[in-house]
Amino acid sequence: MNKKKLYWTLQLGGWSFYSFIQILGGILISNQGIRLSQISFLIAEAILFLLLTHFFRYCIIRWGWLNIGMARLIPRLLAGAFVLGMFIYVFRNSVSYPLGMFDASVVFNLANFFGLTATYALIVFIWSVFYFTYHYFESYNKSLKYDAAINEIELNNLKSQLNPH
Repeated sequence: MNKKKLYWTLQLGGWSFYSFIQILGGILISNQGIRLSQISFLIAEAILFLLLTHFFRYCIIRWGWLNIGMARLIPRLLAGAFVLGMFIYVFRNSVSYPLGMFDASVVFNLANFFGLTATYALIVFIWSVFYFTYHYFESYNKSLKYDAAINEIELNNLKSQLNPH
């Protein structure tokens, strides 16, 4: 499977699974069941995560974060995840209004803002860990293939020296 197809399979599958878990949790927790507006809201949230993590990936590649050390990478990832967490909080509240789920006392509560922003930032950070882990192993596999090719060339050189004919 090529990298692009794998990326989109994991993105769509992962955020669909996130949406499914959110909806299932809503069904299991609620005594009254879950409304269609709540399901729509949770699907919209998963789509937002999909779009924002794709944008974050674009920024990671464009800014060359795949090639910097951990000491410089971690603060950037934390800051980026926090900014995206704030954006998700604002977006999901703007989506809740047309669905009839907007509650100003909840939305404008500072504790909710920081708590949910931190939760969304954690989700984005975990996504980032998976993304960078994949790239680490891909880079490691490339270096192993390179080392194997060098060893094979050296072995062939030695064979030709031992048996020149």
